[in-house]
Amino acid sequence: MKPLAFIIGISSTKLTYDEISFLKKNSIYGIILFKRNIANVNQVFCLTNSINFFSKNKNILIIVDQEGGRVNRFSSVIDLQKFNAKYFGDFYRDSFFIKKILYFLNINLNLLKNSGINTNTYPVMDLYKNPSNGIIGNRAFSSNPKIVKTISNLIINFFKKNSIVSVTKHIPGHGSTSVDSHFSLPVIHKTLKELLDSDFYPFNNLNSLLTMTAHILYSKIDNKNCATQSKIIIQDIIRGKLAFKGIIMTDDISMKALKGSLKNNIYKSLDAGCNIILHCNGKINEVYELVKIIPEIDSFTRNVTSKVVNIFKKNT
Repeated sequence: MKPLAFIIGISSTKLTYDEISFLKKNSIYGIILFKRNIANVNQVFCLTNSINFFSKNKNILIIVDQEGGRVNRFSSVIDLQKFNAKYFGDFYRDSFFIKKILYFLNINLNLLKNSGINTNTYPVMDLYKNPSNGIIGNRAFSSNPKIVKTISNLIINFFKKNSIVSVTKHIPGHGSTSVDSHFSLPVIHKTLKELLDSDFYPFNNLNSLLTMTAHILYSKIDNKNCATQSKIIIQDIIRGKLAFKGIIMTDDISMKALKGSLKNNIYKSLDAGCNIILHCNGKINEVYELVKIIPEIDSFTRNVTSKVVNIFKKNT
C-alpha cells in the first residue's frame, strides 16, 4: 500500500488517543516534530518508537527542523544558539572551518540518532541578504551563493553517510525578502536572470532527495501564484532550469502566506507539481478533514522514496 502524500505535526510529547487512531487507520508519508514535542532525548525516543509502532507506514519519515542557532528544536536539551548558519559561513575560509562544522554536525547527529529521528529539514540554502530578515537572517550561511552551495553539499553528504535524510529549503530561494511567510506573502521583484545568478543558484543540480518550497511570489516569473502553487516555478524552474530530480514537499500549508482554505491550498500545491503536503500545526481535527483529499504518493515519489528509505534503513 502506498502512503498518502501527507506529513503532519502532532500536538505534544506523547501521541494522543486520536493521533494513535489516525496512524492506525491512515498510512501517511511522515510526521514532523517541533519544540512542543521535545522535552528530552529519552522522551523523544519513546515518542518515535510509538510512531513507528502504530504507523501503518513502516517506513515513515520522522522529521525535525534541527538547524542550530534560533531553530533548535532540542533547546530543552542543549544550547546551540551560537551555532547559526551565518557563524559557519563567516568561518568558511578559516583553517578551523571543517573542525568547527563537524563538531556541530556530530552534536546534531547524536541528538537525532538517539531520538529515533531519521530526517532533518536542513540545510537552509537561502542567501544571507538582510540581517533583519525575520524568517531567514542568520539561518543562511552566506550572501555568496557558491559558499552556500558548498557548505550545504557538505552537510547533505555528512548526514547521508550517517543514515540521516536531508530536506533542503526553501527552494528556489527565500533570502531576498524581509517578509516572514508565516504571517504574510513575501514578494520578490527580481528578474529570472538575476535570480538564477543569486537566490536560485545554490539549488541548481541539488544533491538532496527531498526539498521544501518557499511560499514566495516571484512577480516577474509568475505574478499570480507563489512558488509552492506555481506550475511555472515548480515545473519550468525547479524541475527544468534547476534540474531537481527529487521529491518536492510544500512548506507548511498552515502558514499565512497562503490565502484561502487549507483544502484549496492542497489542491493548488499538488496541481502545481508538489509531491508531498506538509501540515505542521498538530491540530488533529484539521488533519482528519484534510486527509480525505490527500492522494497516495505517485510512482515517481515512490521510486525516489525507496532511495530515501535506503539512507535511514542502512544502519538499522
